Amino acid sequence: MMNFQQMYQMYQQPQAAAAQTAQAQQQLAGYADPQQLQMQAYQQQMMQQQQLQMQQAQQAQQVQQPQEDLIGQEEHITVAGCTHATVGGIVRGNFTVLGENHGRPTYKKDQQVNGLDVQMYYWDERDGPNFCGWWFGPKVGGDQVWAYHPSSTATTPPKTGWKVPYDGPVDQSFVISVNQQGSVLKQQQAMQQQQQQQQQQQAQMYEQQQQQQAYQQQQQAYQQQQQQEQQQAYQKQQQEQQAQQQAYLQQQRQMQIQQQEMKKQQAAEMQRKTEEMNRKRMEDQKKKAEEMKRAQEENAAAMQVRRVVQKVRMAKEETLALLQQELAEIMQKELAKCGSMQAKVQEECTLCVEQAKLNIEKMKEAKVKEEERKAILVG
Repeated sequence: MMNFQQMYQMYQQPQAAAAQTAQAQQQLAGYADPQQLQMQAYQQQMMQQQQLQMQQAQQAQQVQQPQEDLIGQEEHITVAGCTHATVGGIVRGNFTVLGENHGRPTYKKDQQVNGLDVQMYYWDERDGPNFCGWWFGPKVGGDQVWAYHPSSTATTPPKTGWKVPYDGPVDQSFVISVNQQGSVLKQQQAMQQQQQQQQQQQAQMYEQQQQQQAYQQQQQAYQQQQQQEQQQAYQKQQQEQQAQQQAYLQQQRQMQIQQQEMKKQQAAEMQRKTEEMNRKRMEDQKKKAEEMKRAQEENAAAMQVRRVVQKVRMAKEETLALLQQELAEIMQKELAKCGSMQAKVQEECTLCVEQAKLNIEKMKEAKVKEEERKAILVG
């Protein structure tokens, strides 16, 4: 993305080249009359006015007020508040703009914390809506994060509404504001730069006037010599312009290569994450199927044992021994297959034998009492 200064330089290069070419052609053609010099001075004044207008537009763009809930295009910001015991000590402090990520500015804390950088950046929806928003972390796009803001529309960092930690509640004390010291320093630097530019323009205008006077005074006497020098200067200028154009094209090609490499890396990372998610999902499905199968096998084995347990509970004295033998055989065959239910099933087997013996004993006692009652009635 080209900034204002790059656009201005691209605009000025053809204008300056055209003016210098016209001047060289006039000098090569011979003595320039006063009307031509006046027209040349007028063109230079128009170019200076255009330069001043574009500088004013740049300054207006820099001081444009942001929306109320955003920090705006500020180079120096301050993070304050944050009640979290660990995260607060990490994120609080002064930050300076570092670059951009996914079309929005990134910031870096002026000091490291525990040997780690503290950066704030924006991540778009390429990895899903849950990853979209503004983040605090040691590096852009890293797995470790400290705070999060879910806004996908904020073009600059939001002042409030930050979640600490990233999956926690909104911390109302967490506030981002403009670093006034950094802004004042930036304004002072801008004023100094503007003064230097004005001084340079005045010096250039004075130098041009001196050159014009010297040119008028020496034109006739040194016309041939000046034509040769101007021809050499014109050729040198053409060579420099060609070299600049080649350097610009080389830079553009390098940027395209870097962008393509970045896209390849992002695509590879996305593919890796997708494959990892698919592998984990298949492993989970396989594990659940195995657990379900094992549970079914355990239930089936327990059911086989419990059928015999029920028969033992209802056994009579003459069938108890046989049913106990059957219970021992089924336990030897199926008990180990009961898995997590083995202890409970084994306890049921033990209790059922005791219950059967108790029932038989009660039946004997009842039979004796019944015989005694009948004997009393007969006697």
